[in-house]
Amino acid sequence: MNDSTLRGLFYGAVIGAIAATWFTIGNGSWVTPSTLEQMITDATNQALTDAYADICYAAYQALPDRAQHDEQLQKFPVYQQREYISYRGWSVMPGSTRPFRDTSDECQERIAEHF
Repeated sequence: MNDSTLRGLFYGAVIGAIAATWFTIGNGSWVTPSTLEQMITDATNQALTDAYADICYAAYQALPDRAQHDEQLQKFPVYQQREYISYRGWSVMPGSTRPFRDTSDECQERIAEHF
């Protein structure tokens, strides 16, 4: 190989590395470790909230006097519906002593869809 061929390969590799870095950063694929950790935490919290809301909604659906609770919930504005769900304990998960706020919010949305 002659000098011009090696120089062309070198410049091509440098330009390719710069282009790949620019594309990766510009595309949003480049993430710092702290951002990645936050993304994982958010995804985990959302998955748990969804699973807990399913449990809360199933507990609500299993109530023998659900029609009375439907009427009661419809009287309240949304924020009071969430408090009612928490107060009744439907958003308290097994092994816990207190309701989860996000679970109450998500459960209220699911219940409200079926009014």
